[in-house]
Amino acid sequence: MKAFKLITVSLAVLTVLPVAADAAKPKYMRGKPMTVVQDQSGAYLRGWAQIQGDQVELIDIEGEQHTFSRKNVNVFKVAELEAEFRKAMRDVKTEEDDKTSEYVKLFPDAKNKQLYEEVLKLAEKLAARSPDNPSREAIAARAWAQERIQQMNRTLRGDGAEEGFQLSEGDIQKIRFALIPIEGRIERLRANFRNEVRERFLEEMVQQGVFSDQDRRQFLRSTPAEQLQVIKARTGDKYQGDIEIVNDPPLIMGFRSIVVPILTRTCATPACHGGEGPSAFKLVTPMRETDQIYENFIVLETYPAKAGRLLDHTNPKRSLLATYTLPPAEVGPELAHPPTATPVPAFFKSAEDPRYEALMAWLQLLPLTMPDYGIALPQWPVPPPSATTAPAGATTRN
Repeated sequence: MKAFKLITVSLAVLTVLPVAADAAKPKYMRGKPMTVVQDQSGAYLRGWAQIQGDQVELIDIEGEQHTFSRKNVNVFKVAELEAEFRKAMRDVKTEEDDKTSEYVKLFPDAKNKQLYEEVLKLAEKLAARSPDNPSREAIAARAWAQERIQQMNRTLRGDGAEEGFQLSEGDIQKIRFALIPIEGRIERLRANFRNEVRERFLEEMVQQGVFSDQDRRQFLRSTPAEQLQVIKARTGDKYQGDIEIVNDPPLIMGFRSIVVPILTRTCATPACHGGEGPSAFKLVTPMRETDQIYENFIVLETYPAKAGRLLDHTNPKRSLLATYTLPPAEVGPELAHPPTATPVPAFFKSAEDPRYEALMAWLQLLPLTMPDYGIALPQWPVPPPSATTAPAGATTRN
């Protein structure tokens, strides 16, 4: 088995300061790529970094602030180390006959490099192979990764706050990739391909006998968006870490232009889910930055309301995001906004409002099922079952 390459750097710590619980978080913690640095002992430190003159400032996942001498520090994006780890996993599959015993040898190095999400995915994969007698190493690795992810999210929220949800740039890339449709033309999508990922993909397709010479030539003549669709259709998220999607996929473009204007005038106001009230359901405000857009999309995507889903993939017309904007008499009590101390007026007077029709057209773009985004999702209280919730396994789109 090929070794998961270690990167050695020289690092000098100048200061270590805790971040106060009530202090404003540095701006570079929001939506920026998570980074990893390595000290002289070979240990890695993960957090959010920015360069200030001849210094590198890092806030680690525990909330402590570190200052390093820039000339003595190498800083790596987490995505770079994740791509390296995924290559090591591919080597196990091709060179070591996909053996669980070989995969578990990757855990120590991946844990040292603080690759929480990748460790969690591999651990869950290995544990699922033998549910009645799962690998002890996989169970231990899964518990470690879950604890680290929870700590990271606590730091992002601010020392144990129960509300709030924030994404890294790596998370946003994973969401963008997950939302790329594999069929249909995508207008104005831009993507950067790194580490010769297209050449590696083509080599794999040719070796498997999937692509002929003509298929290969056609792929190379395609637009970057078309190439991305082909890569995803053929290999899933295998090459995601080597593809940077520069702008929004169609679903998020519509979310920005159609949904956000509704949210900022309804749910995301200080008096509702954009303020400091007791509601478990919180939206991130203001909705100007890219990370805030994606954070709010994921909140709407995952929140389990009692009456159903805010974004209903199986039956978009029953999405509470839409029904809550209409008068109760038009949607019925089961899909109307729940009673509140301060009455919530309907945003639209009727379903014939052109803006409501645009919202419904956007909801029809939702995939049939919620994608596996490959990120740590918000943890919500589980509501009691509701008779209005679509039955398990339903796939009909109305």
